[in-house]
Amino acid sequence: MTADIAHEIRNPLSSIKTNIQVLSNQLHLQGFNKRRMEIAVEEILRLDRILQDVLNFSVPVKMETSLDHLHDVIDKCVGLINEKIRRSKINVIQKLSKDIPKIQMNTGMFQQVILNLFLNSIDAMPQGGQIIITTRRMEIEDCKMILLEIMDSGCGIQSENLNRVFDPFFSTKTQGAGLGLSNVKKIIDAHHGSIEIENRANQGTRIIIKLPENKNAKSPNC
Repeated sequence: MTADIAHEIRNPLSSIKTNIQVLSNQLHLQGFNKRRMEIAVEEILRLDRILQDVLNFSVPVKMETSLDHLHDVIDKCVGLINEKIRRSKINVIQKLSKDIPKIQMNTGMFQQVILNLFLNSIDAMPQGGQIIITTRRMEIEDCKMILLEIMDSGCGIQSENLNRVFDPFFSTKTQGAGLGLSNVKKIIDAHHGSIEIENRANQGTRIIIKLPENKNAKSPNC
């Protein structure tokens, strides 16, 4: 029932967004009137993300994977929110290792993971800041892993909330369903990976994701 309702809401939202974009282009709006249209589209996209979170939470993860490169997924996600990054005065620094191999992943789902984490970081830096994206290979108990680290210079997470951030419907924000990080963990678990979130004292948040290189690995520790 949840999935049916979400689909029914998404259809008119998509129609509203398309018509706003068409009208905005045809009317050649300038100044604040143009910005009003942009805000309307941004809010529609935010509602769509909430609905996607509800859909992801309401159905089991279907792991249809293909061989893909984590760096390609990162590049696409940065491109999708590049305008939001620019307006938010965020500086994105990429420190991507050259020896990262392709791995088996569900590319669409992993895009959801990275987009969700990027948007959380942007929300935590209303006055601007930086996001540092790092990848490297590592070994844990003779198991080859890929590490993805996302650090921001935002407000961080209160220490009493760190153990609850992956709980369904838990959120410190006034907007959203509180399912974003819960779905992130659900997707990473399905990839036999792990995710940790750490506070950096007065420096923001550090997110560490570990993924096994071997598609047959059943846990981050092999």
